[in-house]
Amino acid sequence: MVSDEDYLDEIFMRIGKKKIWPEKSKYERLKIGETEMNITVPDENGGKVDIDLWDWDILSKNDLLGTFHLDLSGSRGVFSTELTPNGKTNARYALHWEYF
Repeated sequence: MVSDEDYLDEIFMRIGKKKIWPEKSKYERLKIGETEMNITVPDENGGKVDIDLWDWDILSKNDLLGTFHLDLSGSRGVFSTELTPNGKTNARYALHWEYF
């Protein structure tokens, strides 16, 4: 049995108005800890990509938790980016990503 207390948020991610994750459902219920995801991010804005993290709500408007700001203009490698909160939340997320 799993209780709601085992989960943080029901999230999805977008670049602009396009949802990029999860691909086959409206949202993903995240547990405390790490969740692995494979996402291809387009490099269309001079190496700067903003990924918005949203909390999906069934009865009210979805909540923007914050934005990950990725810089793809530098060297390739493995990076970690903290969520810049929207201001209405104290949720903390980090995105570990690889640029190749």
